[in-house]
Amino acid sequence: MLGFFTIAHGWTWLMWSVALLLGRDVRSFPSIVLVALGRLGPPLAGIVMTRVSYGRGGLRDLWRRVVDLTRIRSDPLEFLFAIVMTTALITWIYNNTRRSVLAATLFHFVNNLTGEIVRTSGAVAWYRAGLAAGVVLMVIAMTERSNPGAHLTAASRPGC
Repeated sequence: MLGFFTIAHGWTWLMWSVALLLGRDVRSFPSIVLVALGRLGPPLAGIVMTRVSYGRGGLRDLWRRVVDLTRIRSDPLEFLFAIVMTTALITWIYNNTRRSVLAATLFHFVNNLTGEIVRTSGAVAWYRAGLAAGVVLMVIAMTERSNPGAHLTAASRPGC
């Protein structure tokens, strides 16, 4: 575990430090490339530590787990639907908590934790996705009632 964090943070901060030391806007070349490379710290650390801990066989297994769609044990449509509904709720939480990343992250964490602790069958998963859709619709209705036009972007609001 220590190796993972050392590599992930070391790589990330090395790239980001070089980008900052260049003294340029981080959105300009070459700083933007260094920032993007810095974001690869965690996956790079995962690959390195998998190789160190489990060898080539571990890397092959990791690759299979990354690209093997058959590992998703639910109906792909239900899976996609649940992702869209969860993303809508996370976005709403973020936008309605003065852009709190913490609130959005906590909701995401609790949602994932609940999914890991409470295993459900395929039929129950559809009910859960339907419940999420109902919550999304209720949130949209409540937001629209209390703040008409809140769902519109600033550019599409009348008078902006």
